[in-house]
Order: sequence, then C-alpha cells, then structure tokens
Amino acid sequence: MDKGLYEKYTVINNKTGKQIEGMVFVLLPDHDVVALKALETYVEYTDNVFLKEDLHDFIKHQQRLKGEIGMNEVKAIKIHDELRQKPSESEKKVEVLRKMLADQIDKNVKSEVKVKRIR
Repeated sequence: MDKGLYEKYTVINNKTGKQIEGMVFVLLPDHDVVALKALETYVEYTDNVFLKEDLHDFIKHQQRLKGEIGMNEVKAIKIHDELRQKPSESEKKVEVLRKMLADQIDKNVKSEVKVKRIR
C-alpha cells in the first residue's frame, strides 16, 4: 500500500560514515521510471557540468537497460508459455529464467550511496 512521503530510508555519507541529517528523498531510477524522469529534470536545471554529464550518461544507460529488460520480459513470457506446453523441460527453462534475472540484477547493483531500509 502506498504511504506517501515518510522516512523510508536512512542515508549514510560514504566519506564520514554518518547519517545524513534533514529530509532525504531517495530515488531508485533503476527500479522506478518516475525516478528516472525526475533525474532527467534535474539534469536540465543543475549548474554542475560534471554532475549533468554523469547523470546524462546514467540515464542513457538505464534507458538501454530498460530496453534489454523489455526483451527479457518477452523471452520470459515465451518460456512461460513453453513451460505450460512441455512440463518435461520445465527445469531447464526455469534455470534460463533464473540466469536472465540474475544477470539483470547484477547489472543494476552498482551504487555510490549506502542506503539502508528502515523497518
């Protein structure tokens, strides 16, 4: 269930190892299309040329990944349909799906900020 704006994450400064004070809003653009759009807007308004370039590259990379994910989803649907038709090959197909998902997760794991979910 959606809650709105609340303290969902604790953000730690990598240099100091201390929690960031004040309001922090965490975006997860590799999981949330809206967050990616927010970064696109940020790129338009920031004066930091280096950050602008880095974010632009990151956004393009995420957009490419979304295309790859889309293709993987198509493959997963085809495999699912085949599983229903050929149960004898189900173990092999499940392993292919697991590998595809694990590969995609490995691509998305990199992060510069340590984020710990508040329970």
